[in-house]
Amino acid sequence: MIKKMVLPALLLLGLCGGLTGCGMFQDSKSPEEWFSQTITGLAGIDSFSFSGLASVRAQDQGQVQNFAYTGRLTGHDQLTMESVIPTGEAVQTTGLQARGITGKTVKVTNFRRQDGGWVRLSSEANPEDNSPSLTRLNPLQQLDGIHGLPKSIKVESSAGRGTKVLRIELESSSAKDFLAKQLESEMEGLRKQPGYSHAQSGQKQKLQTLWNQGDKQLRQMLNDAQVSTVYHLTINRKSGFPVRLTSESAIDYINLDGAQTRETMVNDVSFQP
Repeated sequence: MIKKMVLPALLLLGLCGGLTGCGMFQDSKSPEEWFSQTITGLAGIDSFSFSGLASVRAQDQGQVQNFAYTGRLTGHDQLTMESVIPTGEAVQTTGLQARGITGKTVKVTNFRRQDGGWVRLSSEANPEDNSPSLTRLNPLQQLDGIHGLPKSIKVESSAGRGTKVLRIELESSSAKDFLAKQLESEMEGLRKQPGYSHAQSGQKQKLQTLWNQGDKQLRQMLNDAQVSTVYHLTINRKSGFPVRLTSESAIDYINLDGAQTRETMVNDVSFQP
């Protein structure tokens, strides 16, 4: 499990009457201002939902893993996410059904907004699921995280009617640091899983040895890795509410066999007020 873990790798809306009359979201705003005001406005909403599709391609394995997830924010600070492994079975989650996704729910994770970030409240452990951590897929954590990172933001000319599309590219070093922090957090999360914390002393020592090996491998792989990450954020021009967030992150690294390889994650999230 550790090897798999390592390798994958509006409050303002109310105040401004929907932002339609206060002039915050106008073409005179710079791309950076559009982005900053959208993040600030999103943080003030009490409830909304989202549904996402993601895929991970590992060059050395020659295969693609596809999976889906949904999320629901309630009470301003409480977030519940579910991950789904696509299958031919019916999905009970409305958000996924609306996007024509079928699958099997394998993981439910709860988060709470705290000190400007998102704290995971429940374990993500599930032997059937080797998809990336829901912590890493949390679009709210992604947006909050990249808000303060060095990046370039441009307005795309291909936006649909009533929307703005921002192209956000992280600086290479920032993309690498951001990914490293997320992967290191996932490694720490392994030690909080019931199988680890409830193990007997002898078994726990073995697990600790495996964890140390996995953590060392992760740091070695990240040491000389090159990471590139680009986001496209579609915003409703009138309300400032995000409509869609897509991202592509590629990491080039030396795998455990000493070969140069590339792993790419593509993510596509749609938001519903």
